[in-house]
Amino acid sequence: MAAAPPWQAARALDAGLADAQTKVILEEGSGNEVERAAGRLAGPLRAGLAAAAPTELREIKSALAAARRASVAGDEVGLAAARGQIVAALRRG
Repeated sequence: MAAAPPWQAARALDAGLADAQTKVILEEGSGNEVERAAGRLAGPLRAGLAAAAPTELREIKSALAAARRASVAGDEVGLAAARGQIVAALRRG
């Protein structure tokens, strides 16, 4: 199976984090969704960011770590903030 094009991987990453937010709000746990979303930062998306926007790639990695921590803690606001930071970095990149 071929890797998703960067735009599709970026959308899937955001959608996965939205799913994680929903699970946190509903108190269903969201660890798997955050990890699945983080897995979208691969292939052409990661390569493109590494080549053209390394600062944004570092910001996304840092925000994914924050999303993981927020997810484990059940921190709705922290997870939303991390998702917003990721989406902004993806758009800049």
